[in-house]
Amino acid sequence: MPDASADELTKLRAQLAEVTRREAKYRLESVQDYLDLQARLRSLSATIGERGTYIHQLHLDELARKGELEAATADLEALVWMLQAAETAREKSEHHTPAGWLRALLGQGRTPAEPKVPPGNFVYHLTTSPFRLYRGASFTLHGWVFPRDGRPVTAIRVRLAGREFAATLGLPAPKAIAQHGALLKNPQPGFEVTFDTPPGRHRLALEAQLEDGKWRSILNVPVWCRPAN
Repeated sequence: MPDASADELTKLRAQLAEVTRREAKYRLESVQDYLDLQARLRSLSATIGERGTYIHQLHLDELARKGELEAATADLEALVWMLQAAETAREKSEHHTPAGWLRALLGQGRTPAEPKVPPGNFVYHLTTSPFRLYRGASFTLHGWVFPRDGRPVTAIRVRLAGREFAATLGLPAPKAIAQHGALLKNPQPGFEVTFDTPPGRHRLALEAQLEDGKWRSILNVPVWCRPAN
């Protein structure tokens, strides 16, 4: 009988040792899994940090390119105004020569006078720039515009080569809202206008009509149209 009790005790001890061994193995594997998970998390965090730095650098590069583009556009705009001033000075100079007086008397060398539209005080942005050499038969200008005094814009047009081209109004312009806040009387200040570009040198006038029915000039610049053959 004592021998049977000893054998039973031995079996119980063996079972306990096996359970202890399995539990130790399980804990060891759990710790190892935890350490592996922590290592993966650190690796992922490092990768995310590297990619975040890369994305940030891309954002900085984008801002730099945007600044360069804005500077180039400003330079081109300044060049256009310089050319316009030079042309005005040349026309005045020619007008005071005998040939200029003769052309004025005969009505030669002049295009029909276009209506004078007084300048307005607008905040605007043109997504497609008008400062260019036009090579197609037509061009689409789009952007957003609103008066600084907050009055509603009722119409927008382009005048070019003696013709008028009406714009589509009320287009979404989220960047304008983000920059300037809600525009109560111009909640959707975006516009788009397509106009013909006949060959030659012309003046492009971008104008807005306000609630009083009067037109105001947004932009008036010389343009060159040279369709590709």
